[in-house]
Amino acid sequence: MKHFTKLVFAALCTFIAVGSSAQKTSSPKPFLFNNYPAVINCTEAQLSNLFVAEKGQPVNLSLAGNLTLKGTMTTKLTKFNTLETVTIQLPGFHNILFSVTKRLDAGNKTVYTGHLFNSNYADGYELKRKADNTYQFIKIDMEQLLPACNQ
Repeated sequence: MKHFTKLVFAALCTFIAVGSSAQKTSSPKPFLFNNYPAVINCTEAQLSNLFVAEKGQPVNLSLAGNLTLKGTMTTKLTKFNTLETVTIQLPGFHNILFSVTKRLDAGNKTVYTGHLFNSNYADGYELKRKADNTYQFIKIDMEQLLPACNQ
């Protein structure tokens, strides 16, 4: 009878170990910008045009690499007359939000920053200013930017 109990206990432990899913990896996130370049140049004039539209109006930004950001301005905020942020919802990219901020630096020069991503997708773009004061959208890997927390 002792051997039978040990055998049943071992079988039970085996079934529990096989059936547990504590360390399962989640399914990979889809890529949204797979067909676009890793770096896309942008001019200050293109970015400046984003701030002409008002909330609720359509916005269209055509960039190199056949990337066209077309949508409706959902938010336009101004703070201290030196900081302005616009957010555009892009139906062509599963309604993700494109956010751009315009601010004045210490030398009263306009500086733009922004991002185009959603945590449901594996990639996105970040708007960065280069040393020569030109702008680029640089593709980002969301898994490195927002690592998953499995606790």
